[in-house]
Amino acid sequence: PALYPIFSIMHHLNRLLFTTFICASFFFAIFLPIAPAIALPLQDGNYRIGSKYIQISSKGDRVCYQGKSATRGTTASVAPHSIPDFSVVNFKTADRKDTLLLHQSSIGHLLYGTVHHLSDWEADFGMSQSPDDEMKRCLNAQTPFFAEMKSSR
Repeated sequence: PALYPIFSIMHHLNRLLFTTFICASFFFAIFLPIAPAIALPLQDGNYRIGSKYIQISSKGDRVCYQGKSATRGTTASVAPHSIPDFSVVNFKTADRKDTLLLHQSSIGHLLYGTVHHLSDWEADFGMSQSPDDEMKRCLNAQTPFFAEMKSSR
């Protein structure tokens, strides 16, 4: 009888610790996979999501991005971003309000999008990695580069 208060306190403490463990496990299981790991340097290559493609090419320290869909294409230089492990695509258009980011999560995967909505693009090793004329212009430019094409395919 004299030990009952101690057992009661220990029982409640045990339940509290167990509940905290379950909640923390749930939190990490849900939110940890969304947070990108430390990035690799951007890897030259082609990445695909559905019928859209991204090509990353580099020449020395210069990195360029080219996004293509069935009806349009965009080529732009890439620069480091203030968020560590991210790069920013240099879009200089009035209608683009969000900063578009690149994050190399692994050799076969590239995250692309806004800071609040990154999509996982899978490497497409079957496509040619040869840069087209716009990509060559971007790679050879000395200043931030941006060009849009109406039909890229």
